[in-house]
Amino acid sequence: MNVNSCKVKEFVSKEEFDQYWSFEIFDNLADKDNREQIEEGVKKYFYNIDNNIKFRDASVLKRIVEMNVKEITPDIRCRLISGFYQPEFLAQLELWHFKRIREKVNNDGEFFSLLDNQIDKVLFNSYHYQLLSFYSKYRKDYDLTNLKKRIDQLRMR
Repeated sequence: MNVNSCKVKEFVSKEEFDQYWSFEIFDNLADKDNREQIEEGVKKYFYNIDNNIKFRDASVLKRIVEMNVKEITPDIRCRLISGFYQPEFLAQLELWHFKRIREKVNNDGEFFSLLDNQIDKVLFNSYHYQLLSFYSKYRKDYDLTNLKKRIDQLRMR
């Protein structure tokens, strides 16, 4: 068996392993409608972010996208939305993530503007294909020409 040592993450304790893989947070996010548990999981997510704790933050944020966050505390919800808007996060999402975030932020102008701004910046064509699918279905008035050109540019590399 060959192991790519660059991809191996070494842990000094079981606690560090558990924290990195965010098992406790995912446990809190098991029920998409349990407001108290969701809020607890989101607080743990922000605690890890605020304290520079290494963990699977993008995976946790993707899970949070699936949750019913309408009833959680407004300041936490507002901070979550800013997390959803992170360019690095948006670049790795799929069609259904875009759909869920759109429903949660309820501000098409701002959300579409963020996605549009990523078209020329993101170097991964999976983003562009997902965005093309999303826009074809949910933004029918959008001219897809620039997006398709960008896909062609990236395909040529």
